Amino acid sequence: MFTGIVQAIAGVRKAAQKNNGLVLAIEKPKGWKIAKGDSIAADGVCLTVARVIKGGYLVELMPETLKKTYFAKNAPEKVNLERPLRLSDLLGGHLVSGHIDAVGVIRETKQVGASRVYKINYPKKFQLLIVKKGSISVDGISLTLTDIGPAWFKVSLVDHTLKHTTIVSKKIGDFVNLEFDIIAKNLNRFMKYAKRTKRRA
Repeated sequence: MFTGIVQAIAGVRKAAQKNNGLVLAIEKPKGWKIAKGDSIAADGVCLTVARVIKGGYLVELMPETLKKTYFAKNAPEKVNLERPLRLSDLLGGHLVSGHIDAVGVIRETKQVGASRVYKINYPKKFQLLIVKKGSISVDGISLTLTDIGPAWFKVSLVDHTLKHTTIVSKKIGDFVNLEFDIIAKNLNRFMKYAKRTKRRA
C-alpha cells in the first residue's frame, strides 16, 4: 500500500521490450537503499525490483500491467517514486494500492491564483467511482477532485506538488495513470453484488 505522497523523482535510463512486456531501468534516488524484491511505485504503478544495478534498478512490466497503464503508449523519461507505506507512517495522502484502473488524458491546464488546475479526461465507465472533494491518484500523486463531469475531472495542484512531481512537465494530450479511490471501488462492487443477489431472490 502507498499514500500518494511522492518521495522522489527518478530518471528512466532505458526502456526495452521483453516477452511482450517492458523492462525499465530506473535511477536510484540519493540515499535510498533498494534490494531485489522490494516494491516501489513508479507513476502510481506498484512494481517489484527485479535486479539492482549500478546507480539504479530494473523492473519488469507484464502485458497486463502495460494494458492498464500509459507505459504501453509512451515509455516515461522520469517517474514519481514512492516506497510502500509502513504501519508506523503518517497517512499524508490517501490509501493507494498501486494498481492502476485506467489511463487519463490531460485536456486543459490553467493557472488559478497560486494553484495549477488540470482537467483530465477518463473512461466514462468509471464515473461512479469519482465524487467531488473525493480522492484520486494521478501518476501516483494523491489529489482531491475539485470538479467532476461525466468523463472528466479537475484537480488543483499547489506549487510544492508541481515542484516535487513529474506532472509539471506534462502537456495537453499527454497520458496519466489513474487509480480511483479504494473505498469507492469496494462500495461500487458491493452495490453491484447486492443488486444481483436481490434480483435472484
